Amino acid sequence: MKFVEYDGATHFEEIEVLEVASVDSAAGKIYYPTKARKTLILPPQCAARYELTVHEFKPNVAPDTDAFTFVFPVGTTVTDKILNCTYIIGEGGTTIPTQPVTQTAPATSPSEN
Repeated sequence: MKFVEYDGATHFEEIEVLEVASVDSAAGKIYYPTKARKTLILPPQCAARYELTVHEFKPNVAPDTDAFTFVFPVGTTVTDKILNCTYIIGEGGTTIPTQPVTQTAPATSPSEN
């Protein structure tokens, strides 16, 4: 597999996959490049070539639970449909419960009854 990018009519960059491997996962077989080459064409007559070799590939690795955080601004109303609750973010990240989320049936017209 080869990708070539042009800057106008000039050959500018190419990436070529030289070797491919696969690994079985819960979602099926995942293919990944194990060796690739990237070439940059630099004006006027220069080129830079890089080679990438993958020694280990682990798909679907669960991230550390502390890897991502999101802080809601004070006063934000949050509706958690998984835990079935609604709350407001208070000072210092505290939560102020408001009410449980209620499931409502879809509206029907009189002709559907």
